[in-house]
Amino acid sequence: MQTPCNSLLEAFRDALSLNREMLESAHAQQWERLIQLEDDYVRSIQHIRRLEESGAGVIKEVSSESENECREILQQLLANSHTIQQLLDARQQELGKLMSDAGSRRRLENTYASIDRLRS
Repeated sequence: MQTPCNSLLEAFRDALSLNREMLESAHAQQWERLIQLEDDYVRSIQHIRRLEESGAGVIKEVSSESENECREILQQLLANSHTIQQLLDARQQELGKLMSDAGSRRRLENTYASIDRLRS
């Protein structure tokens, strides 16, 4: 039988698994997959909150081993989330540059088109 403590620990493990998949997707630049996983990840974090809120005394009953594992998982979640954010920021800058380059290219084409019309 799964106790509330075990349920909470399993929920943390599930969140970490999703978080790791998100990190792998970000490294692989699989942005659509990352977005899909993010929805699941948010739901898993909400589930953890509900477990914590519904079992106010449960946290006190968690063994020190489980508490340490939860702490390690939280640290890993934070580290992975930070790395994912850095990868997303880099992608955003890349897209911004591409959009800027496209805008410059379009202005240049329009300028040459105007010159060609003047010559005709």
